[in-house]
Amino acid sequence: MTKERLLAQQELINELGAPVIPIVDAIVVLPLIGEIDTFLEAKGILNTTPGKCINRNVSHLFIDLSAVTLLDTIVAHQIYQLIKRTRSQ
Repeated sequence: MTKERLLAQQELINELGAPVIPIVDAIVVLPLIGEIDTFLEAKGILNTTPGKCINRNVSHLFIDLSAVTLLDTIVAHQIYQLIKRTRSQ
C-alpha cells in the first residue's frame, strides 16, 4: 500500500512539474519554471508531454522557458528531443 501511495504521489509531482495547459482548442502551453533537474525532471517532461499532447489532440505546443533560471546543455537537448517527438506525431 505504501508503494502504491508513493507511485501515485510521484505521478502527481510529474503532472504538476510539466503541466500542459490549454489555451484554445488544439493549442497548449508547457510552462517550465525554475532550475530543471537534468536527469529526473527533463526526462520526465520528455516522457510525459508527448502523451499529453496526443490525448488532447494538440496541433501546437508552446514551450515557455521564460521562468527557467538555469538551462544546461543536457536539458536543452532533452527539450530539443521533446520538440522532435511532438513534431512527428
